[in-house]
Amino acid sequence: MKYQPQHVNLSTDPADIVKTMMAEIGAARYHKRKAYGGTRKYELWKQQLHQQAVSQQKDQLSDMTEWISRAGNRWVMYSSEEYLADVARSLPCHAAFIYYETFASCGAFFPVFPEGSRKPNGTVIFTSHFFQRLSERAGIPYRSKAMIQEFISSNFMRSVSNQNKVGGEAYMRFRCGYGIGVVKQLAPFFVIEVRTFLTDGQLSQSQRRRLQLADTDARIVACLQDNACEHTLRILNNFTVLFILLAREMEGFDSKQYTDSEMMAMVAEQMPPTFFDILRTDHQPTPADYEKMIGDVIGTLIRTAESLGYHGWTEERMTDAVTVLVERGEILTDGFLNKSK
Repeated sequence: MKYQPQHVNLSTDPADIVKTMMAEIGAARYHKRKAYGGTRKYELWKQQLHQQAVSQQKDQLSDMTEWISRAGNRWVMYSSEEYLADVARSLPCHAAFIYYETFASCGAFFPVFPEGSRKPNGTVIFTSHFFQRLSERAGIPYRSKAMIQEFISSNFMRSVSNQNKVGGEAYMRFRCGYGIGVVKQLAPFFVIEVRTFLTDGQLSQSQRRRLQLADTDARIVACLQDNACEHTLRILNNFTVLFILLAREMEGFDSKQYTDSEMMAMVAEQMPPTFFDILRTDHQPTPADYEKMIGDVIGTLIRTAESLGYHGWTEERMTDAVTVLVERGEILTDGFLNKSK
């Protein structure tokens, strides 16, 4: 029997919130496209928003589009492009969420999506207390349109949690602070409850140390963009391990001064934005494709070395170092670095 969406609020069971979003999100997306004049015009507009972010080198944010479902849920939709100056890239976010409001309180329900799916498998719940604190610290009226606009303009959906366990702390990075909450459940639906908002200056030392980990993970996700799945994270990890081995051999580099995530973030920030394009296409990669990927890997490692102050890395010097590492059994093959073999 087809699930009938409910009018959701802060007391609704999280399972019903997720099921309602699953049932309504297709219609919400349709109404957003309709507001821009249809699918073709909407896709063209998204491209223009991205181009503006890159050409102007600053964040871009659309106006809000709203739709009320038959169950009475108020869907708020918007698009943003966050310009990442460190890597000269733009990170897109095309979001739709349910906003709930009564005379005395309000809340928001953001869908969470599994990798590669357009159907949500969880939700991030923003409580009334969160919005009260956001309003106070932004100096805007509580439960106002200005509050919602501040919420979406600050919210780039960066790092949701750095503790993947029930009861673990959850963080969401905003432009000027953090939403802080807790992981409520992992199965059958993923649920996070964001309970308050703190500016950067209000963080305690212990909170700041914990949030450094979340920020580093967010840097990796931002660099990988749509490719931040398990498969590409493994590829990035392999590049990082290779860089550490080469840097130790050639420069006496000590990687222990950095965490694993910090090292991965440094490598990710030097990867070409188009590196994973070939892997995401359906066609069989050609020799020219592999040649380009080899060049991208070498360039990434050289740029990472230069970012740490090590200059003079060349393909020949790196290949010689790989040969030594293979002879010692520290790596298995040098095939993708030595193009002559």
